[in-house]
Amino acid sequence: MRDYDPSQYWDDAVSAARIVANSYQRFETEDIAQAIMLDMCEQPQRYRSISGGLLYEAMKRAGYRHCQNEASRILHFYDEYVYSADEVKTLLSRYYDPGNWPNGWKQPEWDGQEDSLEAFGEELELWAAHTQIYADMFDVEAAVAKLRPSHLRVIEKKYRDREDLTSQEQKYISHALRLVTLYLNEGTRSTRAGTPWDYEGPGARKAMSNAQAQQHTSTNY
Repeated sequence: MRDYDPSQYWDDAVSAARIVANSYQRFETEDIAQAIMLDMCEQPQRYRSISGGLLYEAMKRAGYRHCQNEASRILHFYDEYVYSADEVKTLLSRYYDPGNWPNGWKQPEWDGQEDSLEAFGEELELWAAHTQIYADMFDVEAAVAKLRPSHLRVIEKKYRDREDLTSQEQKYISHALRLVTLYLNEGTRSTRAGTPWDYEGPGARKAMSNAQAQQHTSTNY
């Protein structure tokens, strides 16, 4: 059996984390890479007997698992994420697109065949992107529900019906978008404020340097 030293895969973990971060843009690449390394240390049976492309895909899966778990945890208990005005516009477009509501989607599974590895990776990335979208939509739905009818009409005309706005509506929608942004961020803050637990989500953990990661793995293996 070959020697197993996770610390030698730090660069690969960072590379895999960058791909994962494209789907989960709330999370820092280094945080994801650290989660991958931690999984390699704590679950060596997942990695010990594989190499090359198979190992890289396993590292990506670990990154996706970490982000999905953290996103779900934040959504339900700890969300202190602040939405930007530009992000709200993107989220509204997604909210009114039925294709972005993948009800019943399950995490894809790899069949173990190397020739299907690339297709599996693409499918996994798509699934991960949609799980993040699905979580964001709960926030949008709650915010839109607070709008007065006049604001809601102009939002729906632009983002649901895809119709051009009049010059007067263009001015009006700016205020409507500011309200949606305000309600989104008020909602995430009140969610956190209503929980008795300490926040331990993205950004709360002190970053682990490459040297520290190598020290951690050398101590355990």
